[in-house]
Parts: sequence; structure tokens; C-alpha cells
Amino acid sequence: VLAFGSVAGVGDYAASKAAALSFAESLHFELLVSSSAGVKVTCVCPYLMDTGMFAGVRTRLPFLFGPVKSSVVADHTISAVSCGKFLVILPRWFHFLVFLSRLVPFHLLVITPVITLSRIL
Repeated sequence: VLAFGSVAGVGDYAASKAAALSFAESLHFELLVSSSAGVKVTCVCPYLMDTGMFAGVRTRLPFLFGPVKSSVVADHTISAVSCGKFLVILPRWFHFLVFLSRLVPFHLLVITPVITLSRIL
């Protein structure tokens, strides 16, 4: 979900995710315009996953911002690809945060970061 906004300490990682999302959107629309029947794009945007890559990451509110199980991400990805869905955001309630971040002016989004890193990603 860092494709939709970032926090301190992960700017390079978030920028690469934003670029991947933008590329997927562009490819999606190019395929629509070119009438490429049956060719679809699915962009999966999970929060922290329970993989070794995020082993040093801690959140202040783990009951809300705990890691997503990789098996859940895999299940949602397979389902989305099967039905041609473009965007998957996990956990699902993060759709609300993404929506809210698009409505609220940037200067009002001054929120204490929820993520603290104990190691560099």
C-alpha cells in the first residue's frame, strides 16, 4: 500500500511501488485501447507481509496494522487474476485509507507515522 502514500524512512521503497502501480495503470489502459482481448493486468498492493523481508518492521498498533499472511495475499491474487480484477489492496479495509488520502489535502495528512523500522529495507 505504500504505492498510495509513504512514511518516513521508506521513500525509495514507496517510490518504486508508486512507479509499479502507475506502470500497471498505464498498461491496463493501453490494453483497453488496443482491444487486446483476454489480456488483463492485476496489481496487488498488500500491506506488510509475514515474510522475511519485513522481519524487522514493527507497528505501533499491531492489531490494526499487523502483517498480512502471505497465503491470504496469494488467495486474493489468484481470485483477482481469475476474474480479471485490476486492483487488490490488502487488508481490505485499507481501501478506506487510500480513499481518504485522496480526499484530504496533503497538508492535512500530518499524522504520526504508524511504522517504525528497526532495520533498513
